[in-house]
Amino acid sequence: MLWVHLAEYGVHWNFFFTLAAISILTSFINIPPQYSGVFGSLVLVGYQFCLMHGLNHYLLSNERGTDIISQNKEGIFSIFGYWVMYLIGVHIGNYLLFGSHSTAFKSSRWFQMRVWVLSILFWLLTVLLDRLVERISRRTCNLPYVTMVLADNLQLLSILTLADLIPGSKTTVLEEAFNRNLLATFLVANLLTGLVNLSIDTLSASSTISVFIVLVYAYILSTVIGIADYFVESRTRVAIMIGSKMTNLILMTFHIKDK
Repeated sequence: MLWVHLAEYGVHWNFFFTLAAISILTSFINIPPQYSGVFGSLVLVGYQFCLMHGLNHYLLSNERGTDIISQNKEGIFSIFGYWVMYLIGVHIGNYLLFGSHSTAFKSSRWFQMRVWVLSILFWLLTVLLDRLVERISRRTCNLPYVTMVLADNLQLLSILTLADLIPGSKTTVLEEAFNRNLLATFLVANLLTGLVNLSIDTLSASSTISVFIVLVYAYILSTVIGIADYFVESRTRVAIMIGSKMTNLILMTFHIKDK
């Protein structure tokens, strides 16, 4: 198992368990996309209320019992925040892609404008919540942290929409390689993160070293996925060609027998 800081998720927990828990929750509690945002907001407000009335003290204290919940309290309770993040994300995606005006803004600038407006609104909401409600905390995945992650993703999406303004091909070879190998990208990225954590004291690294590590990390990840995709696509093309020739040969054999 890759090493993570004890205070991040707990003794035994890691983010893969969180992803599995969210998958289980969404399977048992299936909320339609048009209502998932409202339901998620209610869950998040309730979770934040619990945090501000005693749960924060329990989660942020260094004391741990011997039971499984106490030893993994950060990871277990933060599931609520990540689940809400998923629910609101589904609602936003449904609003942007399948809203009442989807046909109109898919062929115009309305989609870009809505993404930019949502990004700005979520950043403003994050600043207000961070100052007036509670500081952002990844350990607890609290209300301002959820809005910050949503704002960050919307900002990234809004920046990517600017690519439509650039003439020429809309999709690069590297983008296609990543799209065809999402699981492999995720696994390689986690392995590289683990190697960095095992070889470098990231908590004491300077800004210059951190930027250098990120650049090398991105270069290695892109190179590995690009090369892997090239070989996979080459083998796929060869397999298709062989299959096509074998099919033609079988058809010719049956044709000769019929004669």
